[in-house]
Amino acid sequence: MVDEQALVEALKRGQLAGACLDVLEKEPPDAGNELLQMPRVLISPHVAWYSRVRKGAPPEGGQRYREALNGLLPKGLVNSELASQFKEGD
Repeated sequence: MVDEQALVEALKRGQLAGACLDVLEKEPPDAGNELLQMPRVLISPHVAWYSRVRKGAPPEGGQRYREALNGLLPKGLVNSELASQFKEGD
């Protein structure tokens, strides 16, 4: 459990170098959530779990995540109606 406002303040003061979160207090988060705008914060889509089933799964999810972080439109985008909002190279 993380107090998001305390996390934001700690990041602003430089007490933390960054943060990686898998769950937020409110999901989906409000557009005004400061964590969404902070360059040293990564928010993953609930992928921080492990099971025997997952052990045999291909690492494609991680690859798609890296593509997006590197400014590339992820291959196999499911919600393609959002592709126009994605700016490659940003």
